[in-house]
Amino acid sequence: MLNAQALGQLLLMQSIVISLPDEKSMFSFVCRGLRDLPGVSEVRYVDASQEQTDKASIRIPLLIGEISRGELWFTLTDPDAFAPYLDYLKNFCFMLAVILEERRQRQQNKLFQSQLEGRIQERTRQLQEEIAERKLIETSLRESEGRFRTLVENLPVKVFIKDRHSVYVECNPSYAMDLGVRPEEMRGKTDYDYYPKEMADKYRADDKRIMESGRGEEIEEEHIKDGQSYCVQTIKTPLVDEARQVTGILGVFWDITKRKMAEELLRKAKEEAETANKAKSEFLNNIAHDFRTPMQAIMGFSEFFRSEQLTERQKKYAKIINEKSKDLLLLVEDLLDASRLEKGRVKLRSTAFDPKKSVRDIVEMAQIDIADKGLRLICLIDEHIPRLKGDEIRLNQIVTNLLGNAVKYTDSGEVTVRIDWQAQEPVRDKGRLLISVKDTGLGIAGDKLGDIFEAFTRFHEFAGGRERGGVGLGLYIVKTLVDLMGGTITVASEIGVGSEFVVTLDLEVA
Repeated sequence: MLNAQALGQLLLMQSIVISLPDEKSMFSFVCRGLRDLPGVSEVRYVDASQEQTDKASIRIPLLIGEISRGELWFTLTDPDAFAPYLDYLKNFCFMLAVILEERRQRQQNKLFQSQLEGRIQERTRQLQEEIAERKLIETSLRESEGRFRTLVENLPVKVFIKDRHSVYVECNPSYAMDLGVRPEEMRGKTDYDYYPKEMADKYRADDKRIMESGRGEEIEEEHIKDGQSYCVQTIKTPLVDEARQVTGILGVFWDITKRKMAEELLRKAKEEAETANKAKSEFLNNIAHDFRTPMQAIMGFSEFFRSEQLTERQKKYAKIINEKSKDLLLLVEDLLDASRLEKGRVKLRSTAFDPKKSVRDIVEMAQIDIADKGLRLICLIDEHIPRLKGDEIRLNQIVTNLLGNAVKYTDSGEVTVRIDWQAQEPVRDKGRLLISVKDTGLGIAGDKLGDIFEAFTRFHEFAGGRERGGVGLGLYIVKTLVDLMGGTITVASEIGVGSEFVVTLDLEVA
């Protein structure tokens, strides 16, 4: 939806830009003003020969026929917010090109006139020559005026002028063609001669309101072409004489029917996406429910194995299983229920913990899968890492998911887990924890790296390997949790060589 304030500023810019003295000041003013449009972070005027490197930019050429006067580059933060203004901006850029062309012609004529006057001063007695030269200037000016009129008459938009009584004075061929008449046939006619009474009443009321207020307006309204109704964007502005008295109204409008249809399609697409998200939430809720029962059984089973007949190693595994099962039961509510993650309902639990012990426990639990596959597991831990404050459970989930993926998609070679600590200087109560999980597995194609953190993404599809289970939530959960904890995650990978995921978290010392 177009913003009234933004449109007002655009109209104001349109009237001011003509009065600016040179191209530099004109484009400086235009670029500053257009930065205030919704969804725009930067606007630049560039030569048309420059190559566009920023994919987040939209470039609109300043064209008159095949003559380019450069381009305006818009760097966007919100393409959807910017989209409604695109058609108007194209016409705005066309008008800028027209102004530049007219100024160029004016400068050429001015230079020519200056040269002529110089020759007149040198040859004051050659009156006949002077008259001939002046006629040449007049001819040049008429030709320039004719070219300018030709440009206006061939604008892709519809242009008309009415007097104070809303009687047509002039219009361009594009508008007259819509009504099936010649431009000269519209002089002296009113909207009642071409439109149904209801539409003509509205047009006349709009004219009256704008002329009385002295302010231009932009209106979305109905227009009839070839007997069919279209949606158009109309700009109407009052015309004034030298005494600042309103003498009539200038109107410009263009067809936005396709844009309105696209907006409706976008609205329906958003509704469909919301429906899909609801279905996804239901699916994840079911997963959470299915996880609870077996995890509770595992906890009970590990309690049963607290027997004197067990070896110390078995008791240790039983204890770890019991502790990690408790952690998983806490995580099921937040991590498998992606709807909570997406809606921001997951809260962090800040406690003091030893990250070295946490990672060692996870690595020890992974030894079974590692041994079954004949892989080598390397664990590199910076022994200077202090006790930290943070959500140990979610940190464990991040490491567990990354390590599980590395083991799952590595058929031979090794998996390396590394954690390091960077103390904050000179204050040492904060620092940066770096967690790296590297494998010699399948690897990921470079053009797919940007998509692996999306929900329900199946890792094997990007690695070119066979499907190995999972619903495609692991890396999505990892990325969501890292973002929630204020950290970053990066990935480097190559097909057939392996992958490395690096998580960076800023944490306080306990």
